[in-house]
Amino acid sequence: MSSSFLPVSKELSQDLKGITMWIKELRCLLVLLALVRADPNYDTKHAVIDGDLYIVAVFGLRLKGCTDIRTNSGYQYIDSVVLALKEINKQKDQFRDLGVKIGAIILDDCKDGSRGVQMVKDIYDGNWVIRDNTNAAINVSSIIGFVGSSNSDKTIQLANYLKTKQAALVAPFASSPQLSDRTRFPYFVRTIPSDDKQGHAISAMLIKVGWLNVQVVIEEGSTYASDLAQKFKEAFVNEDQMRCITATYHLQNNTLSAQEIIKAIISSTSKTDVVVVIGRQNYIKSLLQAKKNHPEAKRLVFVGSETWAHAEHIVEGVEEAAMGSVSIAIYGEDVQAFDKHLASLRYNTTQNPFFNMYFEDMFKCGEGENKTSCDVTKNVTGLLHYSQDTYVIHVINAVYALSRATAERLTEKCKQEGVTTVCDSFKEGNIGEDLTKKMEEMSFMDINNRDFEMKDRESVDEYDFFYWQLDGTPMKIGKLTTSDVFYGANAQNFPKGDFYDKQPESQCSTSGSSAIYMTGVLFAMISTLWIIF
Repeated sequence: MSSSFLPVSKELSQDLKGITMWIKELRCLLVLLALVRADPNYDTKHAVIDGDLYIVAVFGLRLKGCTDIRTNSGYQYIDSVVLALKEINKQKDQFRDLGVKIGAIILDDCKDGSRGVQMVKDIYDGNWVIRDNTNAAINVSSIIGFVGSSNSDKTIQLANYLKTKQAALVAPFASSPQLSDRTRFPYFVRTIPSDDKQGHAISAMLIKVGWLNVQVVIEEGSTYASDLAQKFKEAFVNEDQMRCITATYHLQNNTLSAQEIIKAIISSTSKTDVVVVIGRQNYIKSLLQAKKNHPEAKRLVFVGSETWAHAEHIVEGVEEAAMGSVSIAIYGEDVQAFDKHLASLRYNTTQNPFFNMYFEDMFKCGEGENKTSCDVTKNVTGLLHYSQDTYVIHVINAVYALSRATAERLTEKCKQEGVTTVCDSFKEGNIGEDLTKKMEEMSFMDINNRDFEMKDRESVDEYDFFYWQLDGTPMKIGKLTTSDVFYGANAQNFPKGDFYDKQPESQCSTSGSSAIYMTGVLFAMISTLWIIF
């Protein structure tokens, strides 16, 4: 049987041509859409350090809305990554077997956890193509893991998404005990200890000094604050031993809330002058400002969690209110190499797109009313109000940990030490699971030449505690473990001696000291203060 084609009418032929043209136009439209999707419809300012493999860092570098740079607890984390990779890529000593160059993609979530997750998702989905400094596209398969995010809440959001990509996440800031759940967060590691330990450490310090009755202020809506407050309560409250929390206040992010809390505390009949404060730095600052505004609050002694640490900028302008306070800090000395690195940077001389913003904010220079032009000969470390962020060392340790795990995987998968290229087998299998396991029990020499160790996927570091002096500087007075306190030579009799004109009162009532009651107070429809008695 022979085959033949049926004749096509003129009308049908025209219809087919129309369909063909429509298909071509659709293809063009899809290509155009793909190009548009490669440039997301939001601020994508980011920094890239070229490498063979990449760590993606997610920080809150600017304020919400991606406006002003965060000079404290923000910008310095970029240069922490830069410095860490500079040391790592020398490929000496503990990194001598690395062989390839580790780079970084540094993203700014602008203090918005959802934005941070969306940025990472767009990279994985191909909707946003990141390019290196030669304009070559960075392949997603070159990403070895992540460092971030800026607090426990945002880290939980990011970890939940990265679990779907089986990607390792190393956190230098997130201390919530929730993140220790390996079922929920199987690829999570941190270079600081969990707040399960911090709660016990704060309790141990209060018991040691005899402050057995406290009031507590926690940041409203913060997973970090609520989790730490619960762990502290579990460790501290003991009716038989006359240890109690007589009130808990939830602090909202407004001045009125802080003022009302201070009024409530100084009006309380509770026999205590000691107030444990748990929250981010701006919350602590607002409470100090409220204390400053109420002379009768001078007797109060604040005990701050590790977010306060030894950060001097928190007490700037409220030094007298902060005097006598005690703050906790995860062990970590300032990194001299970081200050030296930052001192080498000059305005308009770096590829880092965030540095000029940081420089302008620190010097109050640049474009704008009442601003002078920026002096390219100056450096920010020479300013009196410059201080190194307390988390710089923890960010550097996070980059070190991921890089050490990567070096071990390269040696195993590429079958030789000091490999000079990334072999195909390196990228096969579940990289995130392998790197997480390698970091589960890990030790290395940190940038300060101190032994750093992780067990059970978190740092084993302990805590320092500081006494705040009238000039706004912290004096280290001891070290805390989860069960004991060790004083330095300058504080053997703390809190007695010259630390306080009058010893703080802090004793539990003999009746119902650990009973808890709850009342609510509405502040003119602006803020809600929950007071737990």
